[in-house]
Amino acid sequence: MSVITLLLLILCFFALLLLSGSALVSDGITLLSLLSHWTFVPPIINSTWNPSDSIPCSWVGVHCNHEHNVLSFNLTDHGILGQFGPEIRQLHHLQTLVLANNGFLGTVPSELINCSLLQLLDLSNNNFSGQIPYSFKKLQNLQYMSLSFNFLSGEIPDSLFQIPQLQEVNLHSNHLNGPILTSIDNLTELLRLDLHSNRLTGIIPSSIGNCMKLEDLVSNENKLEGELPLVMVNLKQLKNISLLGINSSLVKLDLTMNYFTGSIPSEVGRCETLSMLILSENHLTGSLSEFASNLNLKIMDVSKNRISGTIPSSLEKCTNLIEKICQ
Repeated sequence: MSVITLLLLILCFFALLLLSGSALVSDGITLLSLLSHWTFVPPIINSTWNPSDSIPCSWVGVHCNHEHNVLSFNLTDHGILGQFGPEIRQLHHLQTLVLANNGFLGTVPSELINCSLLQLLDLSNNNFSGQIPYSFKKLQNLQYMSLSFNFLSGEIPDSLFQIPQLQEVNLHSNHLNGPILTSIDNLTELLRLDLHSNRLTGIIPSSIGNCMKLEDLVSNENKLEGELPLVMVNLKQLKNISLLGINSSLVKLDLTMNYFTGSIPSEVGRCETLSMLILSENHLTGSLSEFASNLNLKIMDVSKNRISGTIPSSLEKCTNLIEKICQ
Protein backbone atom coordinates (compact mmCIF):
# COMPACT_ATOMS: atom_id res chain seq x y z
CA MET A 1 0.00 0.00 0.00
CA SER A 2 1.44 3.36 -1.04
CA VAL A 3 1.90 6.24 1.37
CA ILE A 4 -0.64 8.30 -0.57
CA THR A 5 -3.26 5.56 -0.32
CA LEU A 6 -2.62 5.23 3.41
CA LEU A 7 -2.98 8.97 3.91
CA LEU A 8 -6.25 8.95 1.98
CA LEU A 9 -7.60 6.16 4.18
CA ILE A 10 -6.61 8.06 7.31
CA LEU A 11 -8.28 11.21 6.00
CA CYS A 12 -11.45 9.26 5.21
CA PHE A 13 -11.41 7.78 8.70
CA PHE A 14 -11.20 11.16 10.38
CA ALA A 15 -13.82 12.55 8.03
CA LEU A 16 -16.18 9.81 9.13
CA LEU A 17 -15.42 10.60 12.77
CA LEU A 18 -16.23 14.26 12.18
CA LEU A 19 -19.46 13.42 10.41
CA SER A 20 -20.55 11.02 13.11
CA GLY A 21 -19.73 13.60 15.76
CA SER A 22 -22.07 16.15 14.18
CA ALA A 23 -24.97 13.77 13.57
CA LEU A 24 -28.18 14.49 15.45
CA VAL A 25 -28.51 12.48 18.66
CA SER A 26 -31.31 9.93 18.94
CA ASP A 27 -33.63 12.13 21.06
CA GLY A 28 -33.48 14.78 18.35
CA ILE A 29 -34.33 12.22 15.68
CA THR A 30 -37.28 11.11 17.82
CA LEU A 31 -38.60 14.67 18.06
CA LEU A 32 -38.32 15.17 14.30
CA SER A 33 -40.21 11.93 13.71
CA LEU A 34 -43.17 13.37 15.65
CA LEU A 35 -43.55 16.09 13.00
CA SER A 36 -44.69 13.55 10.43
CA HIS A 37 -47.95 13.10 12.38
CA TRP A 38 -48.80 16.83 12.43
CA THR A 39 -50.94 18.49 9.78
CA PHE A 40 -49.88 21.94 10.93
CA VAL A 41 -46.39 22.69 12.21
CA PRO A 42 -45.87 26.21 13.63
CA PRO A 43 -43.22 28.29 11.83
CA ILE A 44 -41.22 28.72 15.04
CA ILE A 45 -40.76 24.94 15.22
CA ASN A 46 -39.87 24.67 11.54
CA SER A 47 -37.25 27.37 11.99
CA THR A 48 -35.62 26.07 15.18
CA TRP A 49 -35.92 22.28 14.90
CA ASN A 50 -32.94 21.94 12.60
CA PRO A 51 -32.00 18.42 11.44
CA SER A 52 -28.42 19.59 10.89
CA ASP A 53 -27.97 20.29 14.60
CA SER A 54 -26.05 17.71 16.61
CA ILE A 55 -28.29 18.12 19.67
CA PRO A 56 -31.92 19.34 20.06
CA CYS A 57 -31.35 21.21 23.32
CA SER A 58 -31.79 24.71 21.84
CA TRP A 59 -35.00 23.83 20.01
CA VAL A 60 -38.24 25.54 20.98
CA GLY A 61 -39.99 23.64 23.78
CA VAL A 62 -37.05 21.32 24.51
CA HIS A 63 -34.91 21.15 27.65
CA CYS A 64 -32.04 18.69 28.11
CA ASN A 65 -29.66 17.47 30.78
CA HIS A 66 -25.87 17.65 30.50
CA GLU A 67 -25.82 14.43 28.49
CA HIS A 68 -28.15 16.03 25.91
CA ASN A 69 -31.05 13.76 26.82
CA VAL A 70 -34.47 15.43 26.55
CA LEU A 71 -35.90 15.95 30.05
CA SER A 72 -38.73 18.38 29.29
CA PHE A 73 -40.94 18.80 26.22
CA ASN A 74 -43.31 21.78 26.42
CA LEU A 75 -45.30 22.93 23.38
CA THR A 76 -48.11 24.83 25.11
CA ASP A 77 -50.12 27.27 22.96
CA HIS A 78 -48.45 26.52 19.63
CA GLY A 79 -51.59 25.71 17.63
CA ILE A 80 -50.27 22.33 16.52
CA LEU A 81 -52.74 20.12 14.63
CA GLY A 82 -52.58 16.37 14.13
CA GLN A 83 -51.84 13.26 16.13
CA PHE A 84 -49.17 12.70 18.74
CA GLY A 85 -47.07 9.85 17.46
CA PRO A 86 -45.96 6.66 19.22
CA GLU A 87 -42.29 7.65 18.78
CA ILE A 88 -42.58 9.46 22.12
CA ARG A 89 -41.77 6.09 23.72
CA GLN A 90 -38.12 6.58 22.74
CA LEU A 91 -37.63 9.58 25.06
CA HIS A 92 -36.55 7.43 27.98
CA HIS A 93 -35.32 10.34 30.13
CA LEU A 94 -38.45 12.46 29.73
CA GLN A 95 -39.78 13.90 33.01
CA THR A 96 -42.14 16.65 31.79
CA LEU A 97 -44.54 16.56 28.83
CA VAL A 98 -46.84 19.56 28.28
CA LEU A 99 -48.95 19.77 25.11
CA ALA A 100 -51.75 21.98 26.46
CA ASN A 101 -53.85 24.26 24.25
CA ASN A 102 -53.20 22.71 20.85
CA GLY A 103 -55.23 20.68 18.35
CA PHE A 104 -53.94 17.18 18.97
CA LEU A 105 -56.47 14.46 18.18
CA GLY A 106 -56.76 10.70 18.26
CA THR A 107 -56.19 8.57 21.32
CA VAL A 108 -53.82 9.35 24.16
CA PRO A 109 -50.69 7.39 23.16
CA SER A 110 -50.28 4.35 25.38
CA GLU A 111 -46.61 4.37 24.39
CA LEU A 112 -46.11 7.02 27.06
CA ILE A 113 -45.69 4.18 29.55
CA ASN A 114 -42.15 3.73 28.20
CA CYS A 115 -41.35 7.19 29.58
CA SER A 116 -41.06 5.66 33.02
CA LEU A 117 -39.43 8.75 34.57
CA LEU A 118 -42.37 10.99 33.64
CA GLN A 119 -43.47 13.20 36.55
CA LEU A 120 -45.71 15.78 34.85
CA LEU A 121 -48.17 15.07 32.03
CA ASP A 122 -50.41 17.86 30.71
CA LEU A 123 -52.50 17.13 27.61
CA SER A 124 -55.29 19.56 28.49
CA ASN A 125 -57.41 21.51 26.01
CA ASN A 126 -56.89 19.36 22.94
CA ASN A 127 -59.11 16.98 20.95
CA PHE A 128 -57.94 13.66 22.36
CA SER A 129 -60.64 10.97 22.36
CA GLY A 130 -61.03 7.35 23.40
CA GLN A 131 -60.27 5.99 26.83
CA ILE A 132 -57.60 6.77 29.38
CA PRO A 133 -54.95 4.07 28.81
CA TYR A 134 -55.14 1.37 31.46
CA SER A 135 -51.39 0.92 31.10
CA PHE A 136 -50.77 4.32 32.73
CA LYS A 137 -50.34 2.48 36.02
CA LYS A 138 -46.77 1.84 34.88
CA LEU A 139 -46.00 5.56 35.24
CA GLN A 140 -45.10 5.12 38.87
CA ASN A 141 -43.21 8.44 39.09
CA LEU A 142 -46.14 10.52 37.82
CA GLN A 143 -47.11 13.34 40.20
CA TYR A 144 -49.27 15.64 38.06
CA MET A 145 -51.69 14.65 35.30
CA SER A 146 -54.15 16.87 33.44
CA LEU A 147 -56.33 15.51 30.64
CA SER A 148 -59.00 18.19 31.02
CA PHE A 149 -60.99 19.72 28.15
CA ASN A 150 -60.75 16.79 25.75
CA PHE A 151 -63.25 14.21 24.49
CA LEU A 152 -62.18 11.23 26.57
CA SER A 153 -64.86 8.63 27.27
CA GLY A 154 -65.34 5.41 29.18
CA GLU A 155 -64.73 4.83 32.86
CA ILE A 156 -61.85 6.13 34.91
CA PRO A 157 -59.56 3.08 34.96
CA ASP A 158 -58.67 1.51 38.27
CA SER A 159 -55.05 1.62 37.13
CA LEU A 160 -55.07 5.40 37.56
CA PHE A 161 -55.49 4.87 41.28
CA GLN A 162 -52.43 2.63 41.37
CA ILE A 163 -49.95 5.49 40.89
CA PRO A 164 -49.07 6.27 44.52
CA GLN A 165 -47.09 9.46 43.82
CA LEU A 166 -49.99 11.30 42.15
CA GLN A 167 -50.60 14.70 43.75
CA GLU A 168 -52.93 16.30 41.21
CA VAL A 169 -55.40 14.72 38.79
CA ASN A 170 -57.48 16.91 36.49
CA LEU A 171 -60.07 15.21 34.26
CA HIS A 172 -62.38 18.26 34.02
CA SER A 173 -64.70 18.55 30.99
CA ASN A 174 -64.59 15.18 29.25
CA HIS A 175 -67.22 12.48 28.62
CA LEU A 176 -66.12 10.08 31.35
CA ASN A 177 -68.80 7.87 32.87
CA GLY A 178 -69.17 5.17 35.48
CA PRO A 179 -68.41 5.34 39.20
CA ILE A 180 -65.61 6.82 41.26
CA LEU A 181 -63.83 3.63 42.30
CA THR A 182 -63.14 2.72 45.91
CA SER A 183 -59.47 2.20 45.06
CA ILE A 184 -59.06 5.98 45.09
CA ASP A 185 -57.86 5.51 48.67
CA ASN A 186 -54.51 4.38 47.23
CA LEU A 187 -53.72 8.01 46.33
CA THR A 188 -52.42 8.98 49.75
CA GLU A 189 -50.36 11.89 48.32
CA LEU A 190 -53.31 13.40 46.43
CA LEU A 191 -53.73 17.16 46.89
CA ARG A 192 -56.22 18.03 44.14
CA LEU A 193 -58.83 16.00 42.25
CA ASP A 194 -60.97 17.66 39.57
CA LEU A 195 -63.72 15.55 37.96
CA HIS A 196 -65.97 18.50 37.09
CA SER A 197 -68.31 18.29 34.08
CA ASN A 198 -68.31 14.61 33.15
CA ARG A 199 -70.98 11.90 33.29
CA LEU A 200 -69.91 10.12 36.45
CA THR A 201 -72.59 8.12 38.26
CA GLY A 202 -73.10 6.25 41.50
CA ILE A 203 -72.40 7.17 45.08
CA ILE A 204 -69.28 8.71 46.56
CA PRO A 205 -66.96 5.99 47.89
CA SER A 206 -66.29 6.35 51.60
CA SER A 207 -62.69 5.33 50.88
CA ILE A 208 -62.01 8.86 49.63
CA GLY A 209 -61.77 9.76 53.29
CA ASN A 210 -58.37 8.06 53.32
CA CYS A 211 -56.86 10.69 51.02
CA MET A 212 -55.64 12.59 54.06
CA LYS A 213 -53.66 15.27 52.18
CA LEU A 214 -56.52 16.27 49.87
CA GLU A 215 -56.99 20.05 49.68
CA ASP A 216 -59.23 20.57 46.66
CA LEU A 217 -61.98 18.24 45.45
CA VAL A 218 -64.17 19.23 42.48
CA SER A 219 -66.92 17.11 40.93
CA ASN A 220 -69.93 19.28 40.18
CA GLU A 221 -71.92 18.80 36.94
CA ASN A 222 -71.97 15.01 37.00
CA LYS A 223 -74.71 12.46 37.74
CA LEU A 224 -73.60 11.50 41.23
CA GLU A 225 -76.36 10.38 43.57
CA GLY A 226 -77.12 9.17 47.06
CA GLU A 227 -77.13 11.10 50.30
CA LEU A 228 -74.39 13.54 51.20
CA PRO A 229 -72.08 11.47 53.38
CA LEU A 230 -69.62 13.01 55.81
CA VAL A 231 -66.82 10.65 54.84
CA MET A 232 -64.26 13.43 54.60
CA VAL A 233 -64.59 14.78 58.09
CA ASN A 234 -61.02 13.59 58.76
CA LEU A 235 -59.52 15.47 55.81
CA LYS A 236 -58.02 18.31 57.79
CA GLN A 237 -56.21 19.83 54.77
CA LEU A 238 -59.36 20.22 52.69
CA LYS A 239 -60.09 23.82 51.65
CA ASN A 240 -62.40 23.48 48.66
CA ILE A 241 -65.01 20.79 48.13
CA SER A 242 -67.03 20.87 44.98
CA LEU A 243 -68.23 17.39 45.76
CA LEU A 244 -69.23 16.63 49.33
CA GLY A 245 -68.14 16.60 52.92
CA ILE A 246 -67.66 18.91 55.85
CA ASN A 247 -64.37 20.02 57.28
CA SER A 248 -63.16 22.53 59.81
CA SER A 249 -61.02 24.27 57.15
CA LEU A 250 -63.65 24.21 54.42
CA VAL A 251 -64.10 27.46 52.47
CA LYS A 252 -66.22 26.39 49.48
CA LEU A 253 -68.82 23.63 49.13
CA ASP A 254 -70.16 23.27 45.58
CA LEU A 255 -72.33 20.28 44.59
CA THR A 256 -74.10 21.94 41.67
CA MET A 257 -75.98 19.84 39.10
CA ASN A 258 -75.83 16.31 40.45
CA TYR A 259 -78.48 13.90 41.76
CA PHE A 260 -77.78 14.06 45.48
CA THR A 261 -80.71 13.23 47.74
CA GLY A 262 -81.53 13.46 51.42
CA SER A 263 -81.19 16.48 53.64
CA ILE A 264 -78.31 18.91 53.97
CA PRO A 265 -76.17 17.68 56.89
CA SER A 266 -76.47 19.84 59.99
CA GLU A 267 -72.67 19.97 60.15
CA VAL A 268 -72.77 22.44 57.25
CA GLY A 269 -74.24 25.01 59.58
CA ARG A 270 -71.38 24.55 62.02
CA CYS A 271 -68.53 25.02 59.55
CA GLU A 272 -67.12 28.36 60.68
CA THR A 273 -64.79 28.93 57.72
CA LEU A 274 -67.39 28.31 55.01
CA SER A 275 -67.88 31.31 52.69
CA MET A 276 -69.60 29.69 49.68
CA LEU A 277 -72.39 27.10 49.86
CA ILE A 278 -73.71 26.08 46.43
CA LEU A 279 -76.03 23.06 46.34
CA SER A 280 -78.35 24.04 43.49
CA GLU A 281 -79.96 21.63 41.01
CA ASN A 282 -80.01 18.43 43.04
CA HIS A 283 -82.79 16.38 44.69
CA LEU A 284 -82.15 17.50 48.26
CA THR A 285 -85.08 17.44 50.68
CA GLY A 286 -85.84 18.43 54.25
CA SER A 287 -85.29 21.84 55.76
CA LEU A 288 -82.29 24.10 56.07
CA SER A 289 -80.17 23.72 59.19
CA GLU A 290 -79.26 26.55 61.51
CA PHE A 291 -76.29 28.64 60.44
CA ALA A 292 -75.32 30.17 63.75
CA SER A 293 -71.60 29.51 63.24
CA ASN A 294 -71.29 30.55 59.59
CA LEU A 295 -70.38 34.17 60.18
CA ASN A 296 -68.11 34.14 57.11
CA LEU A 297 -70.82 32.92 54.73
CA LYS A 298 -71.03 35.19 51.67
CA ILE A 299 -72.87 33.17 49.02
CA MET A 300 -75.56 30.53 49.52
CA ASP A 301 -77.47 28.89 46.67
CA VAL A 302 -79.72 25.91 47.44
CA SER A 303 -82.21 26.58 44.64
CA LYS A 304 -83.84 23.97 42.38
CA ASN A 305 -84.09 21.28 45.06
CA ARG A 306 -87.00 19.96 47.12
CA ILE A 307 -86.14 21.77 50.32
CA SER A 308 -89.10 22.78 52.47
CA GLY A 309 -89.72 24.80 55.58
CA THR A 310 -88.68 28.31 56.46
CA ILE A 311 -85.33 30.03 56.11
CA PRO A 312 -83.47 29.78 59.45
CA SER A 313 -83.47 33.01 61.41
CA SER A 314 -79.81 32.39 62.24
CA LEU A 315 -78.92 33.43 58.69
CA GLU A 316 -79.52 37.00 59.84
CA LYS A 317 -76.34 36.70 61.88
CA CYS A 318 -74.35 36.06 58.71
CA THR A 319 -73.58 39.73 58.20
CA ASN A 320 -71.24 39.03 55.28
CA LEU A 321 -73.94 37.27 53.26
CA ILE A 322 -74.27 39.10 49.93
CA GLU A 323 -76.20 36.51 47.89
CA LYS A 324 -78.89 34.12 49.09
CA ILE A 325 -80.92 31.98 46.67
CA CYS A 326 -83.31 29.48 48.20
CA GLN A 327 -86.06 29.15 45.60
